[in-house]
Amino acid sequence: MDMNVLLKYKYVVIVSMVFWVLTILQWQNSWFAYDLSMIHSGEYWRVITAHFVHSNLWHAVMNYAALLVICSLFPSSILSIQLISSLVLMSLIVSTGFYFLYPQLGTYVGLSGVLHGLLVWLAFVNFKYEPRFCSFLIIILIGKVLYENIHPASTIDTQQLIGVRVSTESHWIGAISGGVSYMFLFIYDVMVKYK
Repeated sequence: MDMNVLLKYKYVVIVSMVFWVLTILQWQNSWFAYDLSMIHSGEYWRVITAHFVHSNLWHAVMNYAALLVICSLFPSSILSIQLISSLVLMSLIVSTGFYFLYPQLGTYVGLSGVLHGLLVWLAFVNFKYEPRFCSFLIIILIGKVLYENIHPASTIDTQQLIGVRVSTESHWIGAISGGVSYMFLFIYDVMVKYK
């Protein structure tokens, strides 16, 4: 197979692999879900793994589809150590937001908060190349997050499909985590460049 073809579609392969990992982990979601009482018991891995398990297969498929769309918007930015670092950092920020801002949340599963962060992070990373498109994405995302927080009934159909309440808190915390992740990595890049 031509190596250029593989490189061109690398993000599709990566997203497909991530989807299958998400699907496999879903069956063990009691071990990996964000569960505040278990985190207090020392199961700290849950602050990251919670974002990679789902309530059911539909939930995983919906998040996979969103990840695929995001990857297709920014295919050249998908494979980098910064991206992996940002996903981990966003997972930590979203879970930390739950811990301090929503201690009543108790449990959480799903990638949607991190996906909101990923979209913001990629929009900032690619802003210098496509400022209008990236600005448009951020405006649409802000509008979406505001709308679903002002009108929580707008998520009822999704709730019925995935079998759990849609955590709109994760969406706004996730969007903020994307901006914070970008700032951390930008500062790190500047420090490395001028060291």
